[in-house]
Amino acid sequence: MAFADHTLLTRSFGTALARPFAAVLNFLIALGESGSKMEAVRHLHTQSDADLAAKGTTRVAEVNRIFAPYMYL
Repeated sequence: MAFADHTLLTRSFGTALARPFAAVLNFLIALGESGSKMEAVRHLHTQSDADLAAKGTTRVAEVNRIFAPYMYL
């Protein structure tokens, strides 16, 4: 008696079915990461707490400044 392996067919069909959803999700992530808020957060991430203290601010205050126009913090 021979056994048929259907796992390859199932995986390729499932992968093909999921590709459009993955593409839309990747597009939305790229769109969100390309904004000016994300650039400001990346710049904030490169600064040390000592650099921020020298400027007279804190990391929390900078995050509030970046996101305050878009939501209530």
